[in-house]
Amino acid sequence: ETTDAADQTETEAAAGASKGWAEQVDEAEKQMTLDEYKKQLEAKKQAQHDKVPQFNRRTANEGEDPKN
Repeated sequence: ETTDAADQTETEAAAGASKGWAEQVDEAEKQMTLDEYKKQLEAKKQAQHDKVPQFNRRTANEGEDPKN
């Protein structure tokens, strides 16, 4: 019975260690270089710029007959 409890404790410890390693890998994937961050930021700005409607500005007396 003592060996079963020791084996179970070792198994739980190994599972906890593997979770920690998996979390570290996930966290490392979330990190990015400055260049990657700048590219991502530029892409967001471009996407936002594309969403904004572009209006055609009209000048005063546009379409009026200049002879009148």
